[in-house]
Amino acid sequence: MQNWLNNRFIPMDYPGRTLYSSMEYKLKKMLGKKFRCKCGRVHFVPTKEIYAGLNAKERLVRFILKEGLGANALIVSDQNTFAAAGESLSEYLAENGFKTGIEIFVSRKEKLKAEKELALSLAKRLKKRADFAVAVGSGTINDLVKYAATVAGIPYISYPTAASMNGYPSSVSALSCRGIKKTLPANPPVAVFADSRILCSAPKEMRLAGLGDGISKSVCNIDWAISRLVKKEYFCALPGSLMKDVMEFYIRNAKRIASGNPQAIKGLFTCLNLAGISMVIAGSSAPASGGEHLISHFLDMMNSKRGRELNLHGVQVGIATVLTAKLYEELLNLDISRLSIEKLKKHYLRGNLPRKWFYKFYGREMGGEVYREFIKKYPAWSGKEKEILFILKNWSRIRQSIKNALIPGSLLEKILQDAGHPVSFSRLGISQKDLKDALLHARELRARYTVLDLAFDLGILEDFADRYLRNRIKLRG
Repeated sequence: MQNWLNNRFIPMDYPGRTLYSSMEYKLKKMLGKKFRCKCGRVHFVPTKEIYAGLNAKERLVRFILKEGLGANALIVSDQNTFAAAGESLSEYLAENGFKTGIEIFVSRKEKLKAEKELALSLAKRLKKRADFAVAVGSGTINDLVKYAATVAGIPYISYPTAASMNGYPSSVSALSCRGIKKTLPANPPVAVFADSRILCSAPKEMRLAGLGDGISKSVCNIDWAISRLVKKEYFCALPGSLMKDVMEFYIRNAKRIASGNPQAIKGLFTCLNLAGISMVIAGSSAPASGGEHLISHFLDMMNSKRGRELNLHGVQVGIATVLTAKLYEELLNLDISRLSIEKLKKHYLRGNLPRKWFYKFYGREMGGEVYREFIKKYPAWSGKEKEILFILKNWSRIRQSIKNALIPGSLLEKILQDAGHPVSFSRLGISQKDLKDALLHARELRARYTVLDLAFDLGILEDFADRYLRNRIKLRG
């Protein structure tokens, strides 16, 4: 930890307060703005205000009146977030002259799931009953309302109840479609208001989920940069630069976040919102979701398929972030001169699994969805050979790109440990078989090129999975 920080010229007793001010400034500077970027594109951030403080309700009402959003509001929550914030907010809106409808998702036996069908059903009610919607809750509620409001063609305001994920101001909605988690384009909220007391009183595991989701930006921005080189995809350096202060804040404040320190929680919330804005800038979830998110999505799919309760997404992502950082370290140590194109060809062709394999492994409906995504980045060998030859020829450039941006897995692991965050999947009840399947097959879920694909293309993914499961790649429990 000390060497990494010293390389960044940060004094070791740095408390993180100036970092917080810097992050707040960067966030506010972009809100509601359109600007030309060095990447050549013009970016637009439609969210006009993001606020966390003691007078969130008052700020929300002032915003509605200023923007002329209308008189008919629909408050959407689940039973827990309604008790925590939705009820008092709906009463406050009614006291200020708004016609306030209430939509409470009740989930008795298992956690509420963000499913596309549920969001489409909500969209119909929004069209009939509301000028604007207010999403009161965290990830699931926000994803449902964001997509529903987009379909209904009305604005919505996010009213978070926990600093648990980075999607509040993003331009995507993470929804399950036929059992597969997908990030669907959706309109960002016009504003985000949070009562800082409610954020601080959220369960500790929600804060840990936010931290786990937050540190993932250290690896998924590398994934995105590598996909630019290998797949010639669009890339913007701005999201990665926004995350530099963010990662330093996590290093300095992991223990404070875990203890519920108000300033640290406010800082966490700002960090997560910066990551959400980075998705708006990119026009996709690429700078905030890479191989580590695919591992979490895969584990969710397996648990859902078996009727098991899902773990908190951000907690799974945090552990997977350490794992994918370790995988990048393996790639940095790879002796590329020992690889032959003929061996890599045989390895690639063995991985060309038929459609029926996907049906058998995932189930017919889910398997069909996965197969359609998988074949988008699994071309015939004639096309793939060019990619692999490019990787081998330009390995020093690719390697340097990884080395320049990678935060050591041991440091990411320490951040989680300092907060009391699990660092082993066994702590979450994940079996070794499911974890190995996730490492080997999570890359099939999306067309996006990540560290999992790079490791597969260079023939080291299977060996890495085996050695990790035999504890030869050290991750603490």
